[in-house]
Amino acid sequence: MHRILIVEDHPLFRSAIKQLLTKALGNIVVREAGDGQEALHLVRSQSLDMAILDISLQGRSGTDLLREFKRASADLRILVLSRFPEEQYAVRVFQSGGDGYLRKNADTKEVVRAVRKILNGEEYVSDAVAQHLALEAKSDAVKLPHETLSSRESQVFQLLVAGKGITEIAGTLKLNVTTVSTYRARILEKIDTKTNADLVRYAMHHNLVQ
Repeated sequence: MHRILIVEDHPLFRSAIKQLLTKALGNIVVREAGDGQEALHLVRSQSLDMAILDISLQGRSGTDLLREFKRASADLRILVLSRFPEEQYAVRVFQSGGDGYLRKNADTKEVVRAVRKILNGEEYVSDAVAQHLALEAKSDAVKLPHETLSSRESQVFQLLVAGKGITEIAGTLKLNVTTVSTYRARILEKIDTKTNADLVRYAMHHNLVQ
């Protein structure tokens, strides 16, 4: 019997994943967590085979939480679900110890296929992620400016591009306004832009707009 933890701050989405996996896999035990602190407690206190992790939980970096999972349970298999493009997070996820990466809009059959492969000890790499990893692996590859952003900077970048203001971003990520302003300044410097409108144009040029 496999024991799977679903880490997602939207209850309806957690419920949908639970129903999907219970129907597809049958004899499983599903645990649920709505935030990183609750999830980390479960990872530390229970015997789990796999975690399905939303990388954009409020209040903390998903890749930081992933690494904490691995420190708490080295054998835990982890599938990351994200609304962000592969170009933004896939490489970081695998470098941080993840075993698979899927967009949240993936087909249900692909989700089940990914979970089965990861439970069997394999990694799951979609065609889009495989292509990006291949490009990333080239020894002479030059990183694009947005690829130099930290995980938290990438989250702020995506929210800025989506038209969110500093105060709204601070509320979403549970950070103070000054911290978000600092992240914004770093992002503008790294991407060599001056305004949020410049960031939007950059994101559109590199197909990073959702």
